[in-house]
Amino acid sequence: MGSDHVFDRRKPLIVDNHFLPMSLSEELEANKLRAFEVARDKKNEMRPSWHEHGRILAENMKMARPHATAPQFLGLRPESPAEARQNASPSMSLAGWAADSFNKLRQVPGQIGRLANDALQGYQRTDNKQGQPEFSGFPVPQAIPVDRSRPLPANGQVPFHNVQHNWQRQALWNKIDAVLKNWSHVYLGMGQVENNGSGLPCVAHSAVAVHIAGRMHHIHANRIHFAPPRVQRPNLAMQPTAVESKFIAGQAPKGFEACEKLLMHAISSRQGIFQIVTPESNQALHQAGPGLSRQSKEADSIIKQLLQKPGPTILGGHYQVMSFSAQAGDAFQTRYLLKVKSLLSGREITVPLTQVGLHFDNALLRKADIEYAQDALNLHQAINNSLNGNVPSEPVIISEVGVGRNATLIVYNAMLKKIHGGEIRTTDELDEELAAMVCEGRRSRGPSFVHSNEQLDELRKVLVALLRPAL
Repeated sequence: MGSDHVFDRRKPLIVDNHFLPMSLSEELEANKLRAFEVARDKKNEMRPSWHEHGRILAENMKMARPHATAPQFLGLRPESPAEARQNASPSMSLAGWAADSFNKLRQVPGQIGRLANDALQGYQRTDNKQGQPEFSGFPVPQAIPVDRSRPLPANGQVPFHNVQHNWQRQALWNKIDAVLKNWSHVYLGMGQVENNGSGLPCVAHSAVAVHIAGRMHHIHANRIHFAPPRVQRPNLAMQPTAVESKFIAGQAPKGFEACEKLLMHAISSRQGIFQIVTPESNQALHQAGPGLSRQSKEADSIIKQLLQKPGPTILGGHYQVMSFSAQAGDAFQTRYLLKVKSLLSGREITVPLTQVGLHFDNALLRKADIEYAQDALNLHQAINNSLNGNVPSEPVIISEVGVGRNATLIVYNAMLKKIHGGEIRTTDELDEELAAMVCEGRRSRGPSFVHSNEQLDELRKVLVALLRPAL
């Protein structure tokens, strides 16, 4: 190892592009790991064997906690309180962190879990006087990435318990990111999506369009189709519905021109519209009625825009509004029935328009609001089925930008079908399906679908809690 590769303690340690915690006592092992990186960058020149890699890791483990036995270090035998005090070091080393994580990483689905399991199986304990561990050849798993979505503590150290706590969700994020790296979205031009108030690009292949006066108009909404459940397990009484989960996710229309186009689709498809707003927007509608002021940060809801439309209304030159009547309303939910008559066929169609006020503090939809939205969506669909028969279900779910609250509800609704159908019975299966759905949503709606890792974490927690009674 030449002087050019001596580790500089002033710089953060990076292994496989991931920042890892480091203290001054880790300088020796950091030099060794940096040597591995340099060797790999030189296309395996000087690359040590896996056996050598394991031997050095064993040395580093002993350097970090010299009094701990290898079984204790790897979590193969729990420490007593007295042993814990004796074996504790002021700062857990990088090698200690990695070794202690192997046992946790075994449970990660996919390649990381398999590599960690191979590592532990390759480890052989000895009873020599020094308690020195020995390793047979095995591939060392890549270090799990540290969650960088939140700022580091002032001392620059990542708490070990945070790394231990975050491995499951980090594996889920990594799985989604790996799929997205291979995609290249094609978007409609900004002029092709009329009244695009958010500026968010609209994916081309799944975009929804309506025909008005012989011309096709795109609305800022996309079709999302999730795969049907796989073969049902025979020992479960509940049989799944072997159909796709289909949704339309869109942004709230800004201005009546955009509102009119979305209503045209809602009527012609006989799906109605389910809109997510803030609780304040929904409460203001009841407190002030159709003449309420325009002080809300959100765009006016579709219900509000229709209430403010004066005189007889003809939508898209095709549907004449016959009535627009309130069916239900409270501080969190409002529903109107829109009845129209086709000027071409004379046929009358009635669809429900529902708006639900959900808290979105810090851009995060919490458990109670996710479950409330699901109940409201079930009621919305039941009313629509009673009005329009068993039309193919493709509910239109919109929110302000159309990739956050509505995306969370869409994935939650589709996951419920798989859980109730018996397809998902373990957390591993849940993570597999959740990653697949988020990937499909991002392929069809755009890379912001389920807008943050924090929201994905919250959604996963709600689903895991729902799954536990069946485990």
